[in-house]
Amino acid sequence: MVELRNLSIGYGTKVVASGINASAEPGEVVVVAGRNGAGKSTLLQTLCGLLPRLDGQVMVDGTELHRLNALERAQKVALVTATTQLPTALNVREVIALGAWPQHASETEIDRLLERFNLTDRAHHRLDQISDGERQKTLIARALVQSTPVLVMDEPTAFLDFPSRVEWWDGIRQLAGEGKTLLVATHDLQLAYRSSQVDRYWLIHPKTKTLKTYRTFDSLEALVAAMD
Repeated sequence: MVELRNLSIGYGTKVVASGINASAEPGEVVVVAGRNGAGKSTLLQTLCGLLPRLDGQVMVDGTELHRLNALERAQKVALVTATTQLPTALNVREVIALGAWPQHASETEIDRLLERFNLTDRAHHRLDQISDGERQKTLIARALVQSTPVLVMDEPTAFLDFPSRVEWWDGIRQLAGEGKTLLVATHDLQLAYRSSQVDRYWLIHPKTKTLKTYRTFDSLEALVAAMD
């Protein structure tokens, strides 16, 4: 479970949003949305401990995340982004294995993930030899090797073509079905909404520097209007 308690986020003395109180349960898919520059990435980086909080608390399964060291945080939260920079000399199998650091992933577990994401035939291909969709699946598999209760994704469909984006949203429920809490920042609201896979919305409002939570919307138009 993720709980944000009176959380303030930002950089240095710049406050992006404050007084954030929100929660997400195991097995839930939460979409983090807002206009460009609203602070979606700032929030997710704070949730992962990559940015310090300005105030308040980020709780994961009852533990305050920012009191943990880097290794302990990596056992709580895994992060997937669309712009992760990795050496292109690494092959798919090697990238997935990186997620188990500092332990070693079992060969059986890696084989299972390769099969799950239809990457078995790409296992020994370098990252620059596979498609954007296959690369994104590789990064998700790497995060799953961490075996964390929380999976955070920042614009995971940004570089995918339309069929791949539809497939991605249709498949996200399987990840949540394993009991993970999924937090997904996205501009792809049309597909997210129409997929019927979203349990909760966190909308960041830059004008008021606040975050509001919603369970559902009557229409996509209502969702977009709520971002203002």
